[in-house]
Amino acid sequence: MRKIAIGGAVFSENWKGGEPRVAWRVYNYLRNKYECCIVPPIGMGLLRTYFRLLFSDSFLPIELYYMQYIKAFKPDVLLVFYDYDESLPLAAIKQHIPVVITQHIYWGICPKGSFYNSLYHNTCAEIPSGQRNCKQYFNASNKLAKIIPSFLWENIVNRRYELLRKAEKIIVPSSYMLSIYQRVLPEISRKLVVIHTGVDIRKFKPPHYIETGKEKRILFVGGRSIVKGFHHFLGIARLLKIKYPEAEFLVSGFGAGFNSKYVKNLGYLSEDELVRTYQNSLVVVAPYIWDDPCPQVPLEAMACGTPVIAYSVGGINEMIINQKTGYLVRGGDFKGLLEKVDFLLKNPDIALQMGKEARRYIENNFDARQMVRQYEDVLKSVTS
Repeated sequence: MRKIAIGGAVFSENWKGGEPRVAWRVYNYLRNKYECCIVPPIGMGLLRTYFRLLFSDSFLPIELYYMQYIKAFKPDVLLVFYDYDESLPLAAIKQHIPVVITQHIYWGICPKGSFYNSLYHNTCAEIPSGQRNCKQYFNASNKLAKIIPSFLWENIVNRRYELLRKAEKIIVPSSYMLSIYQRVLPEISRKLVVIHTGVDIRKFKPPHYIETGKEKRILFVGGRSIVKGFHHFLGIARLLKIKYPEAEFLVSGFGAGFNSKYVKNLGYLSEDELVRTYQNSLVVVAPYIWDDPCPQVPLEAMACGTPVIAYSVGGINEMIINQKTGYLVRGGDFKGLLEKVDFLLKNPDIALQMGKEARRYIENNFDARQMVRQYEDVLKSVTS
């Protein structure tokens, strides 16, 4: 293996979150050993439109552009951080280039990627009609979707199934996500590989003053969408701010327009600012409602020596050791979540000890250097 092409919408400047950090870490590692190129994503606005999705899950002019790009570079393998567009991997497959697909959320089996149905307030895996009844999901989330027949959503999903069948390997970030894909598409089981998301533990690290304890700062990192569970964090802040007026409830990842007397909005933080915020927080709350396969925020927080309290959903069960590196609470149990935050506010010494255990656990299990080597091994396996 000499030449590797890497692509996906995560390389767009406008793409936020943990996926781009993983993608760039993998790229920066591989480019020091191989000839690598990033295939720049194009047509971002067009590819998001529901009108295009009615007819296909790739767009021919964009696919032809990618084919020319691949012909010119002649890679031995394509590593694609797949999102809602099939154009790049299909272009490589038509050029007989082996494709390795990485999926950090459920794009391959869900038109919206979350595998969560807001009509039922539950993951599609727990709904009798399953992910096939996408019409109900979109009726609850998008006005345009109400006029689109269910079979068209199913067609989108079926085309993504076909792409997964054509890939050489499919990398997923947790055993939980692997189990979902095996249940939905058992025929691709042999292609699935689990590589847990890694953290740059040299950058995300505890403060030197950790022995002295921390102020009563409770942190939430993420957007305001329902699936992130911010409404639960806000509810906790409303209740505990009365009991602990000296405590600060902080949120990051919001635009400047959000204001509340219960929480302080830090806005969008740079990576360095985010590290300092993790370091200076007593605990991070991750009240995700959906089955996030492997959220990066809990990993980053624990790498910085800060314990995490989260709902026991999705892949987060593989990241937190209950009562040792943080607390896992039954999904949606707001009272249980509130009690655990209250407990650590009353017992900051326990939070401090949990933070130390969390750091050790991340060092041993979620080091980004281990993650990128595993990516390299998978790429080698499909080109040997």
